[in-house]
Amino acid sequence: MKTKKSSLLAIIVLVSIGVLLAVEAGCFLYNPDRFTLSKPFGVLDIIRGNVSIMKNNSLTWEKAADGIILEAGTRIRTSADADAVITFTRGTTTKLEPGTDLIIDRIQESQGAQPYAIVLKQQTGKTWNQVDKADGKASFQIKTGTADITVHGTLFSTEVDEAGITTVQTTEGKVGVSAGGTEVQVPAGKMTEVKPNEKPSAPAAIPQADNELVIKINQYALGMVENPDGASIGYLKSGAKVNQISGSTVSAIGESGQTIRIREPEAGEYTLTLRGITDATGEVTVEGIIGGKSVFMSIESCNITAAKDTLLKLHYNVIEGLLLRADESNQALASVVENSADTANIKTASEDNTKTIVPLAKKEKSPDQGFSWSGIAQYDKLTRWISVGCFLLLIGIVLLIMRRQS
Repeated sequence: MKTKKSSLLAIIVLVSIGVLLAVEAGCFLYNPDRFTLSKPFGVLDIIRGNVSIMKNNSLTWEKAADGIILEAGTRIRTSADADAVITFTRGTTTKLEPGTDLIIDRIQESQGAQPYAIVLKQQTGKTWNQVDKADGKASFQIKTGTADITVHGTLFSTEVDEAGITTVQTTEGKVGVSAGGTEVQVPAGKMTEVKPNEKPSAPAAIPQADNELVIKINQYALGMVENPDGASIGYLKSGAKVNQISGSTVSAIGESGQTIRIREPEAGEYTLTLRGITDATGEVTVEGIIGGKSVFMSIESCNITAAKDTLLKLHYNVIEGLLLRADESNQALASVVENSADTANIKTASEDNTKTIVPLAKKEKSPDQGFSWSGIAQYDKLTRWISVGCFLLLIGIVLLIMRRQS
């Protein structure tokens, strides 16, 4: 009798262990990227063009896919017509502009007295960096052939030209630039230049933009602008700030609404997405500035709701370096476009009030689609709870059988 009970106990233990392992394996296989959750990483978002990567300990370049996981040691290179963004685990982003070569040297999670840290090595090209300010102890560093750039929360660009000269421009916050045993602090609105084997130049004012596009949105909506290349600036539905356009700024959301300033806007079509905070009348002011002087302004009003988005299409030309409105009548600046959540088409209301159906060429990526940091956290917690539950069940069965035997 005891032999049968012992055999039954052994079978139950083995089955329980098998179930536990199967659950762990199933959760692992369910994860499409199959990455190690304990390692910090970044996610690559390809805005346009071709992007290549060279993985750690590899000597071969391969074409990168949108949304892939980038771990420390990965090298990323954008083609002459490509833009891409790396989003790190705490919301810090680095945009690689065309012709940029970058290595993710180190990503370190907080461990004891060691703070969260990101270290990048920029070989050539230009990056636009938005460093999260949530953790004051976290650090972000870019190393080039001539300088080390360190920040704790700011907006800045780093450019390395063919001669190896590093140029750093600070849009918000303050950046420390070190070279030749000397460090200079570069505040907002200033820039410094570091030539090979030389110290950083004294911070000087960033040259005034030839052109600026200023978009003001009233307090009833969150706004997101997408430029002709597909880069975005503004706010997501969650209230998270996005800034992928170099040198540009978006103000905090306040009682007076928000202001988006796009430095040196490119010619083409801009899409402004308004997400209603409440059902109200949304008002958008669009102003073109050349050499610091306003040259045109348009005020648009439209009904907005929290249930669906409203799109404004803005058309501009840049001719001989000057920002011009692209409409032939020189009156209408924007067309109101309503994007229903349950349709793949959008309706455009033209100036003569006639309506035409046009396809929605490109939809903004939702933070709830594809890769999600919160999804990873939930997945990790779910796996742990299932494992703990199976283990407790196993202990309970063993104790129950031992009690009956006694």
